[in-house]
Amino acid sequence: MTEYMKLLCEAPEKFADNVALVDRGGSRKTDYKTWGDLMFRTAAWIHQKNLPERSFIPVRFESSMEFAAAVCGVWIAGHAA
Repeated sequence: MTEYMKLLCEAPEKFADNVALVDRGGSRKTDYKTWGDLMFRTAAWIHQKNLPERSFIPVRFESSMEFAAAVCGVWIAGHAA
């Protein structure tokens, strides 16, 4: 696991109550715990699909916390977004 991925996976626990992302024009703040939960749920869902290693998984959302969590979840699952 690369250093970046290690830090990404540790951040939700290490910084749980800190703000991870601000979106919707600054009107929504998401803490690391909430963001990490969605990120890891996304990775788990992708693992269940039994895709070939390093598959390309397109992610299409507005720029948002959900978009960031989905892309990171794809990376954690070992694929490219």
